[in-house]
Amino acid sequence: SYRFMFDTTLSAEKSWESGRTAKVTKKLAEEKRLNAFFVGAGMSSAWWLGESSYNKNNRPYIPDFNTSIMLDFTAGYYLNNPDINIALLYRGYSTATRAYGTAQFLRRRSFGIEATKYIGDYHGFVPFVGPVITTESLLFREGEQGSLNQDLTGQQLAYGLTFGWDIQPDKLQTFILRTNLRWFPNLKMKVGETETVSFSNIEFNFIQ
Repeated sequence: SYRFMFDTTLSAEKSWESGRTAKVTKKLAEEKRLNAFFVGAGMSSAWWLGESSYNKNNRPYIPDFNTSIMLDFTAGYYLNNPDINIALLYRGYSTATRAYGTAQFLRRRSFGIEATKYIGDYHGFVPFVGPVITTESLLFREGEQGSLNQDLTGQQLAYGLTFGWDIQPDKLQTFILRTNLRWFPNLKMKVGETETVSFSNIEFNFIQ
C-alpha cells in the first residue's frame, strides 16, 4: 500500500533552523505587516442539543434530531498585536426526525461575526477562544399523517462561544489549517405562547 502526506511547511524548515524565520517575523511585526485579510472554507457538522418543551409536552416519542453536515465559510482580518482574528461567517443547514407518522424538520441559516484570541503556541498547535454573535433565520415544520401541523419561521439574534485551534508552524505561512467549534447553548424558537423547539447545538468544523 502507498501513503501520501500533504505538507505545506517543508520549504520553511531550513529558514526556521537557521533563525531567519524569527528575524523576518520580528521585522514584519514591527512594521505591522503581519496584519492580514483571510478567507476560509471547510466541511462542518452540527450536533443538536437541548430539550424542546414542545416535544416533551406533545411529542414525547419523537427521537433526537440527526447530526447535520454542511459547508462553513468565513472571511476576516487578523491583528498580529493583540493576536486576534475578527471574522464574518456563514453556515446553512437542516435536520429532520420522524416517528409514528409524525415528521419534524428544522432549518437554520446563520450569518455572524466572531472575535477569537490566541492563547498560546505549543509547537505550532495554536488554540483560540472568543465570542460569536449571529443573526438567525430559523424554520420549524411538522407534519402528521399527511397534514401540516406547524410551519413556523423566525428571525433572531444568537450568542455563542467559538473555540478551536490552528496548525500554524510560523506566522509567515500563507496557508494554514484551522479547526473551529462553536457552541450555541440557548437558541430556541417559540411555538405558541409557552413552548419552544430547541435549535441549540455544537458545531464542529473539522478542517478549514
